[in-house]
Amino acid sequence: MALEFASNGEFFDFIAETPRFDEKVTRYYFQKLIGALEYMHSKGYAHRDIKPENMLLDTNFTLKLADFGFSTKNEISEERRGTFGYMAPEVLAKFAHDPKKSDIFSAGVILFIMTTKHCPFVRADANDKYYKHILSGDFDTFWKMHGNSNGEAKEFPESFKTLISAMLAARPGDRVSLEEIKASEWYNGPVSTDAEIKREFKIRRRILEGLEENSEKTLEQDGNLSEKTDPKSSCSSQGEDMEDETQITVSKSLSEGAVTDYYMVTNGDILIDALSWFLTTHKLPFEKSPEFYRVTFKVGDSRGETTIEASVLKRKRDSARAIEFTLTSGHKDVLHSTFTQLREFLKQSIPEL
Repeated sequence: MALEFASNGEFFDFIAETPRFDEKVTRYYFQKLIGALEYMHSKGYAHRDIKPENMLLDTNFTLKLADFGFSTKNEISEERRGTFGYMAPEVLAKFAHDPKKSDIFSAGVILFIMTTKHCPFVRADANDKYYKHILSGDFDTFWKMHGNSNGEAKEFPESFKTLISAMLAARPGDRVSLEEIKASEWYNGPVSTDAEIKREFKIRRRILEGLEENSEKTLEQDGNLSEKTDPKSSCSSQGEDMEDETQITVSKSLSEGAVTDYYMVTNGDILIDALSWFLTTHKLPFEKSPEFYRVTFKVGDSRGETTIEASVLKRKRDSARAIEFTLTSGHKDVLHSTFTQLREFLKQSIPEL
């Protein structure tokens, strides 16, 4: 098998680690994704694992769909294949389904990510605090919740909301088709040219290579710099190519008020469960994030409360998992002392670490 070399790597990195795309850039890449799906589907194949990590960029920043290990020509499937955060509800439930319809659902998740830099939900089921509103048909509440995420009062264009709502519909029969997507108002709005994409993504490439300051100023001067979002809120905390468990992949630079320890475990659930048990046994109130592997908790002392965010991360090069504590407010000494207590707790409760 011969594969084309994608010299600019994963599309995921450009979403997670560079400033948010503007609408013209988002529309450019969404149209390319829909074109790729249209071609696959016309040949009788469904991809079944559409996600930014499987979207690659070549030397001209042209989008290439990759990783066809789960692709199928079956018109009906009962298998759960793909990545949890992008799976349609019928796939999660292992119902008999049309995998091409499920691809459209996944593409809708990606469009949402490109626009907002965070997940629309954790899993498309009734237990998810976001998706349950789609299941009940309460799209107004779904959009209001996302309008206030990350402390923003973001307004989404009605044409965008209409398209996303149709692509993420719970019933496959209610889900929009590729032809209807291409005919939609949002899809046919202004779009970047190939030359504009190449110029802008050369700058974004420099940001990824660590030349952030000058490169971001260049984007800002060109009017292409959308507001930056903390990479923690990108939709990187989703499952990998798994059937029955999820793991976390997060690219994130450490800030001064953060501490991290790595553990050679292959399942992030081991660490998040241990972390929850640690907080419970120490009677520290905590709240799990809708982004799965993140917990926020408070530690009180005579000086007041210290708020800490704990995340389980995955290191790409060797799949080691890490627990990272980040100080949200309060005192750094409390951050470090609590982290030290956690390390001792893990040594005792999980000896193999």
